[in-house]
Amino acid sequence: FYVRMTSEPIIERITKHNSSTNGLHYTFKTKDWQIFHLIECETVGQAMKIEKHIKKIKSVIYLEN
Repeated sequence: FYVRMTSEPIIERITKHNSSTNGLHYTFKTKDWQIFHLIECETVGQAMKIEKHIKKIKSVIYLEN
């Protein structure tokens, strides 16, 4: 799982992750990234709090549920 907030359109972001020429160092080796769950937020602050919470838990089971 890759957890990250973005202000970029999600399709563009996924395309970059699946492209070998995008320079995204941590995700370019895998070419089959797909959206598992998308949370749209009202503010950047809200998005940052949700991202931090998910990363703090570090649980695949939590993410799958």
